[in-house]
Amino acid sequence: MRSPALLLEACLILNEQPLLLRVLNDFEIHVLLYGCKEGIVEERLLEQAAGLALNCDGKQRLLFRLLTGMYRLSENDEVLEAICGILIRNGMKGTRYIHWYEKGIERGIKVTRLFEYYLASRDREDTSPLPKLVLLYFGYNSELDRAQKAYLYANIIRNKDNNSQIYANYIPRIREFIGEELERGTADENTGIILSEFMKKDMIDSHNAKGAADVLFTYRIIVNNKNIKNVIIGHKELKAFEKYPVSDGCAYVRIYTSEPAVSFEDGFGRLYKDTVEYKLDRVFINELMIKQLMPYMDGNLLLSLYFCEKSRAYKGKQLELIKLYGKLAEEERLVPQFRRQLISLVIDYYFDNYALDTTYDIYVDDFTFDDTYDEFITVYNGNYEDLKRDLVSFKNDLETNVAKGNAEVDKVNAEVITSIDKAIISVDDYNSTFSEKAKDYAKLSKD
Repeated sequence: MRSPALLLEACLILNEQPLLLRVLNDFEIHVLLYGCKEGIVEERLLEQAAGLALNCDGKQRLLFRLLTGMYRLSENDEVLEAICGILIRNGMKGTRYIHWYEKGIERGIKVTRLFEYYLASRDREDTSPLPKLVLLYFGYNSELDRAQKAYLYANIIRNKDNNSQIYANYIPRIREFIGEELERGTADENTGIILSEFMKKDMIDSHNAKGAADVLFTYRIIVNNKNIKNVIIGHKELKAFEKYPVSDGCAYVRIYTSEPAVSFEDGFGRLYKDTVEYKLDRVFINELMIKQLMPYMDGNLLLSLYFCEKSRAYKGKQLELIKLYGKLAEEERLVPQFRRQLISLVIDYYFDNYALDTTYDIYVDDFTFDDTYDEFITVYNGNYEDLKRDLVSFKNDLETNVAKGNAEVDKVNAEVITSIDKAIISVDDYNSTFSEKAKDYAKLSKD
């Protein structure tokens, strides 16, 4: 145990001759800590200690404690520079340290990456205006990760009325960032603010459609349970699940269809479903932008599932969606029940929407016929031949393209093929008697 008398004597000597302090070993640090506690460390000694601390590699926590004690004595800028330097050198970020970075910026301290560490330490729920010096600095230096850029740009948008000129200067950078987000498929709640301000239809194209889809279907999950390490999302149409990491009680997940299965995993791999409270919010909602993705859904299973589910809202694209159902019905990543539903939708569409040519429709009120009976019969019968050909083609597709080997799928496929066979027989039966009926009706009409 060190004697207070010894520490006092050493501190007084160093006050008289600060240059005697050449290193900050354990003894010197305790001398200075004692001096700070007693309030007897003089200005010249503070500056000498601060210079040594900034370049000292050992006992960083003890040095930080010493420097903060010294700063409370005098609020010396050299001491503040040493505090910021030590924090940055040790990668210290968070709201616990932002006070020092903020003071450093206010005092004009010259420490590399001071502004970056200030921004990284700021509470992401804090939407108050950033200091003007920070905004000016990042207007020329943008070496930030994507999350920090998103927070910076969203803050500028939220507070644009306070800094209209700075807002205008940042617009090119913000638009460039949007392009990067759409390309990567990354998004958070701050990206949502940015997209709400700047997103345009022409920003989506074939090069970024996959990423844009991920952005438009990103949700934020907040979990108030420190033991949860992962969020697991399941779509009701898919066999597989997707796992997303939780960081600081938050995870960003992608959900494309309704009624997702949400479960959680702790650090030991244990799973939880209904016992974990969470909040789920979409980061950006814009149905018009989602419509722009429709031409690019080929090859994107989740996006295709979204348009399947929302098909009632896209009546003008019905035939295109029916073709999509046919492709998805062959997708082995889907659960069998959903594949059966898709096959049923395809069958119902072709039976309900098969349109005959009404040129020779004998049931319309204004029917007239001026040509030969043979021409009438040939043209009308051709429509039924087309229907039969389509049914046969559909049957061949099912026999050729649907994967075999799954008992449940094979059973459903066989039932569908049997129904198609019955439909073909019905067409043949009707067609065999149609010629005579049509000839008699046309003769009566002409007479």
